[in-house]
Amino acid sequence: MKPALLIIFMLFMFLGSLFSQEKSLNTSEFPFLTGPYLGQKPPGTTPELFSNGNIFAGSRNRGFSKNGDHFCLVNVIRKGNKEDYIDYHMQIKDGRWTAPVPLDFDLELPVRYPFFHPNGEKILFGSYVNEEKKKKYDMDICIADYNSGNISNMKILGPMVNTSAPERHPAVSKDGTLYFYSIRESGKGGADIYYSNFINGKYQQAQNIGDMINTIGDEYNPFIAPDGSYLMFNSYNWNGIETDHHDIYISFKNKDDSWTKAVNAGDKINSAYDEWAAYVTADGKYFFFTSRKHSKGGAPAIYWVSTRIIDRLKKTD
Repeated sequence: MKPALLIIFMLFMFLGSLFSQEKSLNTSEFPFLTGPYLGQKPPGTTPELFSNGNIFAGSRNRGFSKNGDHFCLVNVIRKGNKEDYIDYHMQIKDGRWTAPVPLDFDLELPVRYPFFHPNGEKILFGSYVNEEKKKKYDMDICIADYNSGNISNMKILGPMVNTSAPERHPAVSKDGTLYFYSIRESGKGGADIYYSNFINGKYQQAQNIGDMINTIGDEYNPFIAPDGSYLMFNSYNWNGIETDHHDIYISFKNKDDSWTKAVNAGDKINSAYDEWAAYVTADGKYFFFTSRKHSKGGAPAIYWVSTRIIDRLKKTD
């Protein structure tokens, strides 16, 4: 067997068996991976499975840090008719990528939806904070200092952002503006996207992003471009369009800071199966997303594509 194929096979077997057992990873068995994006060959304008779909089979992406030396992902574990999620992270140490280990930040409760701040010094994430909130599925957004994989000074964002409703999936632009989704009685549908401006070191009262993006359907998992020029999210039944799966949508910011009407990201990205978790790398080169099309509705896989596809969407908007 060729060395490259042997490495992929070993990695696939290693992660598959480990994730199914839900235990800590043994780094001594992890293949030797180096370089940007785990040493994978960059894609063109046609989406490709990240590492041929083998390294992270059954996983969805969270994203890379600003310097590209830390990667977060979530493994999806099927339990009967339900799915459970375990967040993992990897980083470069001594010139090579470490094996994925559970992401817990030394907290007693689960950490979800990690997002690296574009300034490279912060990380945001969701947590149930306490057992009472966990019972109600009332997740809050938190922020912490991030330095080469070390997490410190965790803070729960205050009532300007968090409420008695769940707040999830934070994303931040370079100017600090926070975007997330929440399920609030005052929303336009079920789940809506909200934003909170960051002024003088403080987050302001969160606002519904408006009906160019939010509809009577559900809008989830926002990603904001570092410069704030576009926002991507996933939805099913967006604007009343009846579907049985999630698609990725995109909206561009106008010069007056208003948003264009969101448009479907098109059939190069979306399929008859779920697509979600849109994310663009800090260098602006690659667009990652998660899809079930490879398994025809089964286990998810991570895809990536050149961001030139986003430029084309803007031209056709």
